[in-house]
Amino acid sequence: MLTDLLESDGYEPITARNGAEGVALAHSARPLVVLMDVMMPVVDGIEAINQLRSDPATRGMGIIACSAGFNLRREAGRLQVDAVIAKPFDIAILLAEIELCLRRVATDALLSESPPEPESTIG
Repeated sequence: MLTDLLESDGYEPITARNGAEGVALAHSARPLVVLMDVMMPVVDGIEAINQLRSDPATRGMGIIACSAGFNLRREAGRLQVDAVIAKPFDIAILLAEIELCLRRVATDALLSESPPEPESTIG
């Protein structure tokens, strides 16, 4: 199972049964990266992604979209995600995409920090 593979690589995955639960978990757990299946019940993955990207509290999270039946490559530009992966996927590719997302999130966090005010010197 994917959860076991991610745990064996040192990640702490949390899972949701549907898109609405995924959005709620993203708000409460604040993960750095979300792996979102596009074809989810209740709220589909596309709507869940749109909700996460439109909320300032979750906008900066890394999001990887995945699906078995949805043509992700064709829709990738409008999904507002960091990466798209078609199922079944190679675990090495997934792990590489997760690492890229983590780097992007870390870089964005560094860039958004305000630079320190220069100390004024009177001489």
